[in-house]
This record gives sequence, C-alpha cells and structure tokens, in this order.
Amino acid sequence: MKKSRIMTALVTAALCGVMLTGCGNSSGDASNAASAPDNRQETETAKDAAAGDAGQNAGSAQADDVTFDEAITVVVPYKAGGGNDTNMRLMAGYAEKYFGTTMVIENVPGGSTLTGAAQVLGGEADGYTVFANSCTGLLASPQMFGGSYELTDWIPVVSQNTVECVLVAGPAAPVKDSLDEIVAYIKEHPGEVTVGCGGLSDITGFQASIAFNAMDCEINLIPFDGAAESLENILGGHIMYDVIPVSVCLSSIKNGDLTAVVEVSGISDNACKVPTLGEAGYPDGECAYYRVICVPAGTPDAMVEKLRECFTALLQDPDVIQAYEDANDALTSPIFDAAELQKKLEEDWDIYGKIIEELDLGI
Repeated sequence: MKKSRIMTALVTAALCGVMLTGCGNSSGDASNAASAPDNRQETETAKDAAAGDAGQNAGSAQADDVTFDEAITVVVPYKAGGGNDTNMRLMAGYAEKYFGTTMVIENVPGGSTLTGAAQVLGGEADGYTVFANSCTGLLASPQMFGGSYELTDWIPVVSQNTVECVLVAGPAAPVKDSLDEIVAYIKEHPGEVTVGCGGLSDITGFQASIAFNAMDCEINLIPFDGAAESLENILGGHIMYDVIPVSVCLSSIKNGDLTAVVEVSGISDNACKVPTLGEAGYPDGECAYYRVICVPAGTPDAMVEKLRECFTALLQDPDVIQAYEDANDALTSPIFDAAELQKKLEEDWDIYGKIIEELDLGI
C-alpha cells in the first residue's frame, strides 16, 4: 500500500460509523478524542521526573515508608473484555498480596484512549490512580489527534509484557489458506477487502497499516473500539480479516471459527504456531506491541517507587507468570527498570510520530 493508498484506506476507516454496524466511532473520529487538561503549569521538578530522570527518582524515593490505605484504581481506556482489560484484571487478583490493598479496574473507553487519559490527568496525582495503556495508545494517540498531552505529562512505572498479535481470517474471508493467496486476492480487489483493528491509534491499527503497506496492498481498514469489539465483528461476518492480540482470539482459533495467518509483532515462538511477517518475507511490516502502566507527572517520588516495587514483585511471582501463560498472554520481555522504560518510551514517541507523518495517519 503506497502512501496514497493508505490514505484512502484510512479515510474510509474514519467513516466506518456510516458503513458498518458495530464500528467504534471513538476509535476513528478525532472529534471524539477527549482533550486532556493542560498540565503545563506543573513545576519543572515534576516535568523533569516525567521526562527522563526516573532513575534518580527511584534512588531518592523512600518507598519503605509508603503503605496503601485505600484501593488502587487502574484506569483502562478500553472496553471490558479486550487484551489490556483482561491483562489488568488478572493482575488485580494478586494485588492484596503485594500492595496490601485491592485493585479496582475502571474501564474508560473512547477517544482513541484519550478519554481515559484525560480522566487520569485531570485527577489527583497521588499514586492511587494509575493508567494502563498500550504503547501506541499512550504514545501515538496524542500525536494523531491534536496533541492533547505530552510524554512529559506521565511517569512510567513498568511495562508488563510484549504481546503476540496475529492476522486472522474470519468466516467472511474469501481466502484463508496462506498469506500469499490473501495478498494476491487483495491486489486483485483493491480497496474491497475489509480488515478490522482495535482502533486507528491502537497498536493493531498501526500493525495493520504498516503490514499492508509493506505488502503494497490497498485495504479497507475498519477501526473498532478495542479488540473485544473487533473480535465480535469478525466472528459475526461483518469484516473479512482482523489484526488482534492472540490472547483475545486464541480460543476462537482453536475451535475453528478463525484462521491464524501470520504473526505481526515479530514473535517467532507464538501460541498460534504461524510464521511472523518477517519470516513470510515482509520484515518491514512487523511492529512490536507492549503494554505500559504509568501515573501522572507530579505523583510523589515515594509513591512512584512503591508502585514500581509492588508491580515488579507481583509480575515476577511464579504463580502470576503461570497464570498469564495459561491465559495466552505470557509476560514476555517486561521492563522494570525506570530509566530503561523511560528511554524506550521517548524513542518510540519519536518513531510513532515519524510513522504518523510518513503514512498520513494524523486526523
């Protein structure tokens, strides 16, 4: 899909609310992207902490003096049932052991994750409300939809895992047997083949855009409001193909309702036992997916370090690791080091910005 082709596909996707019942208008419509409050009146100290001095932050924090005396609210900017939601709900089951309190999951979907971000940034930065998002939801959405916040408005806590994502063929797919046959069919029917994703700025939207651009295919990209909704639509025959986390769709693959075609995150040893895009001949089409837990800039150093300490211990518990494997959402390549995670987010903020510009993904 050349640059002009992907523009056509994404404009079509942005109008999906009038084309396809079940499309999430919050994922594809910039007018629904809630504006987070302007936090530029924060002190320079808070901005420095968020901008990359997380290692110094950890060194000075007195985490041992912190105890949680109320529940921790985790804002998930997606509907219940998607990968980010189930990931955090599994974690919440072990919260009392490590945090000494309960963890409440609050789903705040809409605005390509910016609605949830606005709620967190507009609340009190006290460490009792954290934000759990995908890498692109956190880093790409504000760049695609008008700069509602900067990376410096957040302090990263941990990245719990990288995620397997797969291109699947559904009941309505005209071709299912191989990626080569699918690519050939799409080229014979440019703009007619529908491919779902969890949102334009969701990682699966990026993965679909980058993958089919590498294949030089013109598709009709249909964004939904999260993976749960895209799964519902492909199973219902409303779209032909879908790019979706394996943890959300594996049971449907195993029972024969969906066909796994190719893994798009670059993870060779995947649960679907299918080749990666790179192995299939399209290395430029791969795009990694990882999850991030963060808090607003201005959160006290001691609270940030205590949260990091507790999340790290929880995610290294052998029982937790096994539980995630059983849920087909293995804790692959977590990042617990504050400086390492901050550096990765800064680098990917710039990378996603360039992708948005080069593929004309901004709205």
